[in-house]
Amino acid sequence: MEATEVPALPSKARLRVKLPRRCSVSPRKDAEGYGEPLSPTARLFRQPQFNCHILVFLGFGKKIHTDAVKAALESTLVRHPRFSSVQEIDASGRSRWVRTEVNLDDHVVYPDLGPVAADGDPIVGDRIVENYASGLCCSALDTSRPLWDLHILDIRTSEAAVVAVFRIHHSLGDGISLMSLFLACTRRTIDYESLPSLPDSKTPLMGMKGVEYRQKRFAHCTLSFDDLRTIKNAMGSTINDVLVGVTSAALSRYLDRNHDGHLPRNLRIRSTLLVNIRPNTGINALALTMKEGRRSNWGNRMGYVLLNFPIMRCQDPLDYIRKGVEITQKKKKSLEVMFTFISALLIVKIFGVKAAVLLCHRVLSNTTLSFSNVVGPTDEVGFCGSPLVYIAPTVYGHPQALTIHYQSYMNKMKVVLAVDELVISDPHKLLDDIVNSVQLIKDAAEAST
Repeated sequence: MEATEVPALPSKARLRVKLPRRCSVSPRKDAEGYGEPLSPTARLFRQPQFNCHILVFLGFGKKIHTDAVKAALESTLVRHPRFSSVQEIDASGRSRWVRTEVNLDDHVVYPDLGPVAADGDPIVGDRIVENYASGLCCSALDTSRPLWDLHILDIRTSEAAVVAVFRIHHSLGDGISLMSLFLACTRRTIDYESLPSLPDSKTPLMGMKGVEYRQKRFAHCTLSFDDLRTIKNAMGSTINDVLVGVTSAALSRYLDRNHDGHLPRNLRIRSTLLVNIRPNTGINALALTMKEGRRSNWGNRMGYVLLNFPIMRCQDPLDYIRKGVEITQKKKKSLEVMFTFISALLIVKIFGVKAAVLLCHRVLSNTTLSFSNVVGPTDEVGFCGSPLVYIAPTVYGHPQALTIHYQSYMNKMKVVLAVDELVISDPHKLLDDIVNSVQLIKDAAEAST
């Protein structure tokens, strides 16, 4: 694909973001959710070295109006305890969730993107969205109100008529919980009374010191789920196995090119693969939580495994999938996820949250990237009265220079990269490597059947 020259977003346009005014909140001392202490993981995510935020890019098929946005939020997220609570420290020094009134004017942001955004060029729109999201890394959520905001970017991109960027502090919940909650807010576009349908769920890039404080660049592309399914069926594996193999192939291509074809032998990249250990409560339970104020199983309940991505040249592209299956099968048989989760709880309880931060920070600092795969709806859903054309989550605030998220939606798989540009100056080339790797492996899979 030939590169397209895109004008940079003017610095004034980057700065001309009208953030919501700071406000004071009055805690609402009702029985539901008042005074619940923060979990150890939530406390960890509030530490300076792990001030992690989740970003979700939402591509809409048509314009969305302010009234529709507020109405959708009022009837869904605002009713959820975590999205209507602030974090306060009690007399004993312990952090707790305290319910509060939510003023949506403080959480919904319509930024002024400047004259460049008025051109209507979708390629320019893509770059403006990237620049805007990158700038969010440099602004802080106001801790005097619930830790989330929604930025509506009224600009056409190559895939969407309007893009919204949801920013949520990671202490509110883990990625699986937050994605499930968001999906519980959506409805199928062919039947706006129905919740989304989900598939059967059974089925040397190191960051330098201080990378967690650095601004990140976010980029994403779309894969065909049919292509991934073709590979899965040919290899008798799972979609996650395929994604591990594809990622290994793409990283190998990327590093081989950056080493001028002299790829070091036996090079391995270690990643942290976050795993949700909570039984899936389903989006129906979360929908009732928001509709009727019911309690639900919520929060950050995650373990992790260290996953090796082999960097190698393979004559047969299917060898990347075979190796991916071998790696993931070993991890599935281990107790690593439960061990890391329970260890974190014990360390917080015995030695305190600072000791847990030090340990987790050290683990992540000595791995190259974070990797995750989240299952999404199988049919088209809408939010705020508009159909979604894509969902693309990511995260920032952790000590790694590269994060790779895979998010399925309808018959597509979104790939989202969060990178430190000092380490990966060309994230779009890495995305191209992922796309090309899928094509090569799919062609080999079809030829083998």
